[in-house]
Amino acid sequence: MNIINIFRVEKKYEMPYIVSRKLKSTLEVALKPDINNKENGYMVRSLYFDTIFDNDYMDKEDGIEYRKKLRLRTYDLDSNILKLELKEKRGRCS
Repeated sequence: MNIINIFRVEKKYEMPYIVSRKLKSTLEVALKPDINNKENGYMVRSLYFDTIFDNDYMDKEDGIEYRKKLRLRTYDLDSNILKLELKEKRGRCS
C-alpha cells in the first residue's frame, strides 16, 4: 500500500482593484465557474463546534499533526439546507 502525503498551504495577499479585475478576466477564460456561483459570487457561512475545553482549537495551535474540526456550513442564506462536515487533517500544513 502506497501512502501519499498531501500538504496544503493557503497564502492570502491583498492586491489593487485594477489588478484583481485583470486577473479575474484572465481566469474566466480558463476556469469553469463553481456550480454554486451567482453573478456576484456567494456567501459561505460556517459554524464550528469544539469540545468544552477547546481541544480541537488547541490541537491546531499546538501543531498536532492529526486534528479535526466539526462545522455546520451553508452556501445560500435563503436555503433550508445545511452541511454538517467533519474535516480531518494530517500533517503540519493546513
